[in-house]
Amino acid sequence: RNVFIDNNVTDGGYGFDLSSSNECNITDNWMTGEDYCVELEDSTANNISGNLFNDSYVGVYCDDSSDSNTIIDNTFDDIWDDGICLYASNLNQLQENSFNNSNTGIYMDNSDSNYLQENNFNNTSDGIYVYDSSDTVITNNTFENCDYGIYVEYAGNATVTNNVFSND
Repeated sequence: RNVFIDNNVTDGGYGFDLSSSNECNITDNWMTGEDYCVELEDSTANNISGNLFNDSYVGVYCDDSSDSNTIIDNTFDDIWDDGICLYASNLNQLQENSFNNSNTGIYMDNSDSNYLQENNFNNTSDGIYVYDSSDTVITNNTFENCDYGIYVEYAGNATVTNNVFSND
């Protein structure tokens, strides 16, 4: 178990790159100018909370069976690609995050049974983009000034409820 708390990470390639790492805490960090602020690869049951991701390519990237992670109460400002990207990662909880002036807030590909709730999206091209993923729950999110609030493609059994859209 590793703990990354109260760090200031700037202008590098990868802020925190965790591979086959489980039950780690990445909390209250400030990251800017990164290619990938946080990358999880084959990493399970990690907590990413209270961080500020700014002016970077990707905020949090979960890949290769990075399952059962909690990504909660983070701020993603001016992210060039994806605030959070889930690729082949299942059973993750993405809650109470804020995405501002970014390309895509949350992007999912080949990722099943993820829960996206109580997130806020403001001035994003795509708020949530779900591709080839099943059993996704998208509930109680707020979308303001987004080109596409929620975009779902080749996805089965998606549950989309109680979301609020303004100027989308």
